Amino acid sequence: MRSRTGLVSLVPGIVIAAAWIGLEQPRVGLGRAALLMLLALAPALLERRSLRIVALAVSVVAAAKVAFGIALLHPVRAVARVGSGFRDGFLDFYDNRVPFDPRVHADMRSVVLVAVFGFAVALGSSIAAR
Repeated sequence: MRSRTGLVSLVPGIVIAAAWIGLEQPRVGLGRAALLMLLALAPALLERRSLRIVALAVSVVAAAKVAFGIALLHPVRAVARVGSGFRDGFLDFYDNRVPFDPRVHADMRSVVLVAVFGFAVALGSSIAAR
């Protein structure tokens, strides 16, 4: 039954990732967006709700590593980097035009990757909850 959940959420997940990556020009590193989409949808494949919550927590840490390039060995620095990187990237959207160059605006790229992950989590959770 859960394999259908994965199939149902895969196509809208691809659409979500493609829409957010559309804010970038050139579109480099599509693999990271795809990986984040899969990390976000994976917990929805589990049967028990408690297992989905644990898997989601693991996915959030992995997504932060992928999106911000944090070192997991230093959790305090990692949290600070995610917070400041997200803030700076979010505020950069007010100062720069889209599409933006992700090679120049790394924090904006990280915010886009977080958006891909967040919307895919919402999609997977809503499909899993039915």
